[in-house]
Amino acid sequence: MRRMTALWILASFIIFCLPLPAFAADGAASEGLTLQEAVDRALELSRTLKIAEKEKKIAGEQREKAQEAVTYTPIGFVNEQIQAAYAALLQAELNYQIKIKTLKSVEDSIKQEVVEKYCAVLSAKEALKNVEKSLKKAKWDRYASMMQLQVGSLAPINETSIDYAYKKAESDLEQAKEKLNKAYVDLNSLIGLSPKSRPELVSNVRYEPLGEVSIDAEVSRAISNSVNVWAALQAVIIERQDLRMTLKPYEIEKIEVEIAELTAAEAEKELGKQLVLLYHDIKTIEEGMTAAEKAVAVAEDALRAAKLRYEVGAAVEGDVLKAEADLEAAKSTLASLKYAHATAVSAYRNLTGRDVLPDLTQDN
Repeated sequence: MRRMTALWILASFIIFCLPLPAFAADGAASEGLTLQEAVDRALELSRTLKIAEKEKKIAGEQREKAQEAVTYTPIGFVNEQIQAAYAALLQAELNYQIKIKTLKSVEDSIKQEVVEKYCAVLSAKEALKNVEKSLKKAKWDRYASMMQLQVGSLAPINETSIDYAYKKAESDLEQAKEKLNKAYVDLNSLIGLSPKSRPELVSNVRYEPLGEVSIDAEVSRAISNSVNVWAALQAVIIERQDLRMTLKPYEIEKIEVEIAELTAAEAEKELGKQLVLLYHDIKTIEEGMTAAEKAVAVAEDALRAAKLRYEVGAAVEGDVLKAEADLEAAKSTLASLKYAHATAVSAYRNLTGRDVLPDLTQDN
């Protein structure tokens, strides 16, 4: 019997250590991938989530066992055996509640990470479009400079700067491709696709300002949602309970209560600071979004004007290409801010105990 048990444990360990299979790999990826599908894949694959589920189950069983040793709620000073049993029950109950909260926290953190990686790919794609437009303009400038050199309308010294701009645009393109590849690898690792897979991301991430909030109320939400802060506050309750029943020296127990209170207060302070900083980061991005939207509008007007001048012979193709590159750069900046905003808001909602993915996307 023991041999069979040992073999079962060994087999379970080997299975757990094997690489997780990819989801029908690239076949499914070629059909397009929504943000919700990416989240579902990540949740199903996560070993961390599976571990949290098992730890919750173990904690529940430990709590039931601790309950069996306590037949009544002790009041006042009691003997050490009763105190120990009741303290064990309180600790087991606390541990069980922590595991429940931890499970939810792990799930929400996975969702938040998927949003971050998904947006990173979308942002990298926009950046690639930008450098492609810049390279197209640099190629035209290089060609035009060669023609001007031949007819003597361009000084040879100016050729160096134009050639440098072209080579830099080529280098920028390769860097943008590598950034996109890295963003895909990070996302694929999270959702069980092969590193070489390039699924089409079909969810359009919306931009919606966070709006004005009560910081104090938001900090309170974050504190009630935080596993660490909640556990620290519960530890204060347990220490105060020990103070009422303990046979230990009063001063020692009193110090332990004070330590628990200080620990909880420091955890609350740090969490509040984290939330406030994140809130201001989001507001800074929103201000940048307003300016970026105006820059896109200006670039669109400039492109229309360049095309009109080109049509009537008052401009050359290079002027249109420059206006197109300027517009693409403005759009890239706007997209980068939009995806940074979505990532930050996702983190904010996770921190304050809200759904990480509420109306965040519109699938194409």
